[in-house]
Amino acid sequence: MFGFDPISIGVGVLVWLAFKKQSGTQFGAMTAEREDLFRNAMAHCADPKKLAFLANEFKKEGLKAEAWALKKRAEWRGRSEDVRAAHASIFERALNSENATAILSVAAAFEDMTATVKAKQLRERAQMLNEQALKKHAEAEEAKAKESAAKLKPESNGAAKKAESIPGNTAEESATE
Repeated sequence: MFGFDPISIGVGVLVWLAFKKQSGTQFGAMTAEREDLFRNAMAHCADPKKLAFLANEFKKEGLKAEAWALKKRAEWRGRSEDVRAAHASIFERALNSENATAILSVAAAFEDMTATVKAKQLRERAQMLNEQALKKHAEAEEAKAKESAAKLKPESNGAAKKAESIPGNTAEESATE
């Protein structure tokens, strides 16, 4: 009933040999050469056809994340002039905006298109706006605290006047006691 089936054993050996052969090929592994190629292509390659070719090669090698990034970079580099002008307009409006939340949304969209430098500039602008808002808020709170402290603060010479109002008592005597 539980005997050895030669077909099952043969299939098992073939699967084992296939995995053993595949493990030596560095399939899906990011080697130093591949990483250098990827980084240089992302930073310096302006030809969308070359980027698309590299994306396909990385995908064949099992590096799906890098292939996706190269494909997105190829799409970014291959934009038409109209699309480039629209993106430039969006970037300028976001850079001049005072709405930090909207700026961060635009930065995320640019990052999805692999325009990381533009996204970084927009994030820095949003951070600066947030810091300014926090500074204004802190100054307003400080002014509010000073105003309420001034209202609660008794007159500086009020205690001396009260001491002098007691018959037979002078300010000097009340200060020494």
